[in-house]
Amino acid sequence: MEEEGVQLMELRDIRDVTILGGGTAGWLVALYAKTVLPTKKITVIESDSIGILGAGEGSTPQLISFLDILQIPVSKLVKEADVTLKNGIKFTNWNNGGKSDWFYHPFVGYGNCAASELSLERYVAGTPAIFSQVSKEEERQDEWCFITRLCEQNKVPMKSIRDQMYSVDNPIFQFEKMGSFSLHFNAKKLASVLAEIGQDRGIVRVEGVVEDYTTDDEGYVTSLKLENGESVKTDFIFDCSGFKSFFSKKFNTKWISAKDHLTVNSAMPFFIDMDVNIPPYTEAVAMKYGWMWIIPLQSRYGCGYVFNSDMIDDEQAKQEIIDFLGYEPEWPREKSFAWEPGYLEEPWKKNVYTAGLSAGFVEPLEATSIWTTIIDWTSAILGNTELMYIKDQGVIDDFNASWRKNQEEVIGFIYAHYMSGRTDTEFWKHYTYENAPAKAKQYLDINNKRAFVVNDFIDHAFFEIDSWSYILLGIRNEKFVENHRLFEFYNFTRPFMDQRYVSFKKLIQSVADFEAISHEEFLEKMKEQ
Repeated sequence: MEEEGVQLMELRDIRDVTILGGGTAGWLVALYAKTVLPTKKITVIESDSIGILGAGEGSTPQLISFLDILQIPVSKLVKEADVTLKNGIKFTNWNNGGKSDWFYHPFVGYGNCAASELSLERYVAGTPAIFSQVSKEEERQDEWCFITRLCEQNKVPMKSIRDQMYSVDNPIFQFEKMGSFSLHFNAKKLASVLAEIGQDRGIVRVEGVVEDYTTDDEGYVTSLKLENGESVKTDFIFDCSGFKSFFSKKFNTKWISAKDHLTVNSAMPFFIDMDVNIPPYTEAVAMKYGWMWIIPLQSRYGCGYVFNSDMIDDEQAKQEIIDFLGYEPEWPREKSFAWEPGYLEEPWKKNVYTAGLSAGFVEPLEATSIWTTIIDWTSAILGNTELMYIKDQGVIDDFNASWRKNQEEVIGFIYAHYMSGRTDTEFWKHYTYENAPAKAKQYLDINNKRAFVVNDFIDHAFFEIDSWSYILLGIRNEKFVENHRLFEFYNFTRPFMDQRYVSFKKLIQSVADFEAISHEEFLEKMKEQ
């Protein structure tokens, strides 16, 4: 269609939006769709016969922002989904030094921590200056990192606000946020809570399993056929069917494998009893053939050994877990679950967008799945709803190209974690510069020449200078330490920066030690109303 020589964009009619698959991913997408498309019919198709592991999961701070958009208070999830707070990840034994060998990748946003000295705190924490100082001083991370200090004391980045008025529906407002945080949760319980909220808000739930679909003459999907003979009309689909990835198989979408770089491909989940104090962090313990997650819920720890099944089998993995714990834990399933690390080349085709585990899964080390495959990319479509209406393959191609670029960044960042120089097994010997993916080499090449600066990450998608610096410092990368010891402060003298560093440490230690509240107190306050 043309008007005065200008070609107008052809639009599709969108009335029915369908989410294929429930679980955490499906219901988060459905709730966001209902939020931004309140007049449309939003339908979730899921089946009770398809289980959810619920071993214990975590995410990133972007989940909190997403829940705020959905108007779902953290307190509700604390009460109903076994939720605890997550300040970051503690990496244990990654340099093969046992339980005393640890470092953190903390969530470093600082909120309103000591606002009167914000310029000091942000200056030191947001530049190579902090890593230059600690490379020189060789101090423990909880001496100079605010979030790490909180974690080691089982505290969270919150402080009470005296006489603060707040709604009983959202008691989190009785606290001042001093830093970024995310959540640990029981996936089964969280999916159930989200489903209840969704249906209360008018989202239609259809029980069933999709077995086929129909299309129009242009290839757009028009309906989904269920095994029970029912049919669901649709104009746009979010495929959240998990590892089944229904539409990617139907469309023969190419899978881009990362197995030549990232070699873990199986996970053996297990449960252990909760300690007296609930840690506010995920622990990632390096093992002989991979690593083990330990995620604290209110009722128990949800854990799992992520390993390379080409090197050990399930029974050997179980034995290594038992040897580490000193006893046999509870096994929620007899066999491990497996995957091939990688992602879809084109998650968006026609009027189908594949999200969550259906679109890609690298591995769970940084708990990026919800962030990188649901929040960031689904909201890119639903946050710009005109993208759902237009018939423009160029827009879809650009979207898919950006998706691929960002997945490669995640793969590169994860790979760098394993480059600690361990050589005790064939698993660890694989992780060398020569075997690294291109995105990892891009940053490693810079690191080998000089200290990072902020502009090195100007085209970043997810992980910035802080994240790369915490990991390379933590795995004791020699070039990182050497280059940061030699780092020049340009406009500032070394004595001046030494003084700033001392002031910075006093600031974060004082706030962490005397103002931040305990994790236990925070959880209890969330459950009071």
